[in-house]
Amino acid sequence: MFCHDWGIWDANRRNRIEPSNHGGTLQVAAEKKGDWNLIEIVAIGDRIQFAANGTKVFDFTDKPGMLIESPIGLQLHANSKPQEYRFRGLLLTKNPEERLITVPQ
Repeated sequence: MFCHDWGIWDANRRNRIEPSNHGGTLQVAAEKKGDWNLIEIVAIGDRIQFAANGTKVFDFTDKPGMLIESPIGLQLHANSKPQEYRFRGLLLTKNPEERLITVPQ
């Protein structure tokens, strides 16, 4: 589960899993606050690679069997103030290459 601080959360079992033992909010210099951000996620087997605006944020490999195929959910959590998230240009690729294409090699 990707949240406002660019980490991975396993909300049902383990809480934060990437970056582990990170207290506080993970800041990503490449984030364009208040503007569109290009997000790339490559999930193959037990590995998740994640980039924001052409900058690798993390490359996480979980324990075997912890990641399973499931639907993709785009979610905004409840807040006391009205909020809105917008998505555009969503592209889903089945059986992608095992690399981030937006990150320069």
